[in-house]
Amino acid sequence: MRVAVVAETFHPVVNGVTNSVVRVLEHLERSGHQALVIAPEPGPATYRGVPVVRVPSFRPPMYRSVHIGRPRVPLASVLADFRPDVVHLASPALLGYAGARAAAELGIPAVVGCGNATMRLRTGDRVRVDGTAGTVEVLT
Repeated sequence: MRVAVVAETFHPVVNGVTNSVVRVLEHLERSGHQALVIAPEPGPATYRGVPVVRVPSFRPPMYRSVHIGRPRVPLASVLADFRPDVVHLASPALLGYAGARAAAELGIPAVVGCGNATMRLRTGDRVRVDGTAGTVEVLT
């Protein structure tokens, strides 16, 4: 499976979103899937062998440690080039919105990861993901 992860923040910034994205990438790697990360500048172009497409960003005056992605890069062309099976929107805001629109434009299912998902899901939980509906169901 090919998964594009659109992350509002990513390395070198370290926070809950970055940590969650890293866990997703580790799981995808262990499972033999391919990933691509789309995240705000600045930062490395790869993470553990996973390509990272950087988009221009700005730093809001009230929260200078975070770079907010300005989705000026045509995300539809980035996604079309990668050909993902699903787009994972990690704690979506501006960049996530652009990623969702690009995925919809291309007919690619998208799922959202944010909030308490990491508190509710445990290692080893089996889940069913409906990318069309954007839902995740924990299987018993």
